Amino acid sequence: MQGSYLIYIRAENGAIVQIVNDYTDLYILDTLNDVGQWTMSSVSADKCPFEPNYGIVVVRNGVCIYSGVVTTIQDTFDISTKLHSWQVNGVNDLGLLARRICFVDPNTGSTTTYAHYTDSGDIAQVVDRLISENAGMSAMAARRTPVIRATYPVTDLSINVSISLRFQNLLKVIQALCLANNCGIRSVWSETSSGVVYKMFLPRNLSNTVYFAEYLNNISQSEYIAKVPDGNWILAGGTGELTARS
Repeated sequence: MQGSYLIYIRAENGAIVQIVNDYTDLYILDTLNDVGQWTMSSVSADKCPFEPNYGIVVVRNGVCIYSGVVTTIQDTFDISTKLHSWQVNGVNDLGLLARRICFVDPNTGSTTTYAHYTDSGDIAQVVDRLISENAGMSAMAARRTPVIRATYPVTDLSINVSISLRFQNLLKVIQALCLANNCGIRSVWSETSSGVVYKMFLPRNLSNTVYFAEYLNNISQSEYIAKVPDGNWILAGGTGELTARS
């Protein structure tokens, strides 16, 4: 990998607990507007440093490029070697939104006050309120996810939307809004707020700036196949005979 990478463990409230130096592998599979996955493993004399509801923060050259939450922890101790073999699996922080539904009255939790939750405005502001009121700092205490700091600061995308919801999955609602309006949402841990923030964005086509090569160390395997052509000249004739063919 190119650049300087640091990997941290964060607590349930978003605070950094420690840096991870002793690990064997870290695999990250991220997906646009969806729940990505990550796995870290190690064999060491120390037990697994992660705990339930902890998370991971990956920093490259001083900038956080990935963050996620733990889903499973497995730690096996071998008395003969006195070593721990552990593996931690997790999802990116969009996975936190998949755990919530959109209440019709997120302020009180009442199911009878309103038939639907409604909102309208710029898509970035609408999504910010959805996250904040159903999972973030403005949610009821029982539904609040301590690590979520919503989408602050919010930058308008100049895309107006209207929503009417009744107990739909929070992430699926946001995904549908992104798909219908050609925009995206990313989650990342913020050092400033010591928590996870969600940012809406308009995708850019960067195809011409992406390069994969052995010398860049950004491919794990490649295969080259070349076949000699069966011919180098193609003759085609129309109707007629001999020199009269058209």
